[in-house]
Amino acid sequence: YVESEALNMCTNLESVHFGASVSEIKGSIYYNRDRGRNFNRITVSPENQYYTEKGNCLIRIADKRLVCGFADSVIPDDGSVTAIGDSAFALYPYKSLVIPDCIHTIDHGAFVGSLLESVVLPKNLKSLGEYVFGGCNNLKIVDLNGYTQVPDGTFIHAMNLSEILGLENVTEIGDHAFSLCQSLAWINLGAGLTEIGEQAFYSIEPLVVPLPELLV
Repeated sequence: YVESEALNMCTNLESVHFGASVSEIKGSIYYNRDRGRNFNRITVSPENQYYTEKGNCLIRIADKRLVCGFADSVIPDDGSVTAIGDSAFALYPYKSLVIPDCIHTIDHGAFVGSLLESVVLPKNLKSLGEYVFGGCNNLKIVDLNGYTQVPDGTFIHAMNLSEILGLENVTEIGDHAFSLCQSLAWINLGAGLTEIGEQAFYSIEPLVVPLPELLV
């Protein structure tokens, strides 16, 4: 059993190995901006029936969920991973990461506070958690890639976010979805939009938002 954030203060950690007896890992184990600056490798015993490693990612076998990403992680695109877990890449210190199309679920806060500069959501995405990209201050452009919902707090405090592709296809925007995204100046909302949550665009001035007729 390994508790969530168990390695948080291990800023000089270079590698970690999980033995065959580890049967439960509670969420992301390394929630720290320094993750990856010294970290080189994660390994899992081939005899472990519950977890495995691929692309320097820790993966729970039962539900194909990526539990934690590390330095130079490459999210597998072979179907061995279909979900990215809570806070899996929180505070991730690198500018780019490819999210392959085999990913259909991204859980709560998966990339919160990361230094990603651009994001393309996978085309087969079916579920996006809340606050997934909250506090990603380096994030400048996002391609929703056909996904039609922006849950609560998805991009809250992404202060440099200036372009959102595919927003015209969105049907629901949650509470605080774009709050404090102070670099947004203009967005295009489509006719299919039926709901805008409370303070969805809080503290963005000036912001041009042509509303669909259904919301006028």
